[in-house]
Amino acid sequence: MRRYEIVHLTPSSDIDDVTRIAPAIPLFEDCFAAIGRGAIVTTDTGPCAVEDLWPGDRVMTTSHGMVQLLWKGCMQIVPGAQNANPEMGTMTRLTQDALGYRKPNADLVLGPAARIAHRHNMSKRLSGDEVSFIPARDFIDQSAIVELHPATAVDVYQLGFREHASILISGGLEVESLHPGLPHLLKLRNDGRELLMSMFPHMQQLGDFGPLLHPRLHLRDLDLSSIA
Repeated sequence: MRRYEIVHLTPSSDIDDVTRIAPAIPLFEDCFAAIGRGAIVTTDTGPCAVEDLWPGDRVMTTSHGMVQLLWKGCMQIVPGAQNANPEMGTMTRLTQDALGYRKPNADLVLGPAARIAHRHNMSKRLSGDEVSFIPARDFIDQSAIVELHPATAVDVYQLGFREHASILISGGLEVESLHPGLPHLLKLRNDGRELLMSMFPHMQQLGDFGPLLHPRLHLRDLDLSSIA
């Protein structure tokens, strides 16, 4: 089991915080473990570290412009923990300009569940969309982008909006926002669905998350398509 921390905006525009204890499995962890502490997000009042954001803040996205933050989730990556997914004990460090000019504009650490918006002509061939969300881990080359194994517990975050979005982080990197996945693909029973939805008090049901902004692929999918 794992502890998940949540702050969210209520219908009356108050801020509420919730703590949940739920299984340490990808279904839950992937909704929290995206952005490392210290990552800089652009807001309507200027740059802000992800840990200092609060629901109600307006955050810059490349997909929808400035949008109101409704939900922020946090969990810890704990060294030596028995994770169902071994990658959940790692982080990904991107050096400045690792994925192009200002992508990112300074060294950045992302969580194990982070996905980055990636433009590739093979993405359009596979999905009809030239942009896809690719796990940050897929870009690891042990040079400009490296895998980290934290020596102490570290916080990781995710941000949720009314719609699925690409968050502008560290100048020019686009990171996927919260989306638990399409309901028909999750195949949850009622008790599992209720537990998952208890993590998202800003939404009434899974369908409220709407469609994915871009498809989720792996870098190897684009490489295989290119070969074919």
